[in-house]
Amino acid sequence: MRPIECWHTKCFRKSLGVPIMRRLIVSVLVIAFITSAAFGSSTPDQKHIEKIRKKVASCVENSRHVSIETYDRRELQGSISEANSDTFVLSFHNNSTTLNYADVKTIKWPSALSKAAKTVIAVTAVTGGLFLAVVLLGGLRGQRRSTPSSSTFNFRLPTIDANLLAEPTHSF
Repeated sequence: MRPIECWHTKCFRKSLGVPIMRRLIVSVLVIAFITSAAFGSSTPDQKHIEKIRKKVASCVENSRHVSIETYDRRELQGSISEANSDTFVLSFHNNSTTLNYADVKTIKWPSALSKAAKTVIAVTAVTGGLFLAVVLLGGLRGQRRSTPSSSTFNFRLPTIDANLLAEPTHSF
């Protein structure tokens, strides 16, 4: 007949020199630390806030239309009408929202080039590439034909006799 074991004797059995309960607690703490670092709400540092301030100031000067993503996963669009030391005002269709610089995760605006300009640049690049390929392939093809064959006309320069080039001797 086996003796009856209590729950604590099972939990504190030695497994490779470390009690099972201690290994379980350490595992839970490590998993909690990793998930909090990966999925926790990250707060911006001062460097990020300064970067957002500079972008906002640039948008106010150039009156750009911007897209803003906040740390609470809101996506806002509009133009920045005014900027203060800690906040700025985003306006869109007569609606205004005041945002803190610390709340903004990213701020983006469309590039200065329009889609038509980007298309023209891409078409020009492709056309130039094709032209370059045709020129290079044509040049290589021309080099292969330069070997003499029986059907081509071989032009040879006449040879000059060395006696003709010598100074004439006149005797009178």
